[in-house]
Amino acid sequence: MTFSTTPSEEFDLKDYTRKSDLLSAIDSLLGSSTTGEGDIAGALDFVWDNTFQTTPSTRTSPDPERAVILVTSSTSSNISDSIAAADKIRTDYSADVFTIGVGSTVYTQNAELRGIASDPDANFTHFVDNFSDLWCAVPILVTKLGMIFSGKNRIDSQE
Repeated sequence: MTFSTTPSEEFDLKDYTRKSDLLSAIDSLLGSSTTGEGDIAGALDFVWDNTFQTTPSTRTSPDPERAVILVTSSTSSNISDSIAAADKIRTDYSADVFTIGVGSTVYTQNAELRGIASDPDANFTHFVDNFSDLWCAVPILVTKLGMIFSGKNRIDSQE
């Protein structure tokens, strides 16, 4: 999903069963942009309302592992709403929440992203200088997501 003033679902991961189709869908997002204020709380509320809603017939396990990766180059005007929305996702869906801040403004004003991210912050909060540097965070996130989804190790026990 993308978010700016209004969140929008670009595609649903469960719509793709083949890796190549998913990669094509992701590739189609290249060059897209958003405009507006960057309503982080609204985006997280959208995730809570739409993303993890499942019926028993579509679940692959009784308690599937879930993760949210929030990538933003802005901060919001109401940090407490953003943190509350992330807390609701963690509590209601047992989801881990990662944050990636893009740019120096987000890095210097990082209380919001650290509050949104699961604890400990050092394992769930990352920063890059610009969007073209996002590739640097991918190997780190893939490793951490693999640990979550394998169920063998929890990230929060890692240093």
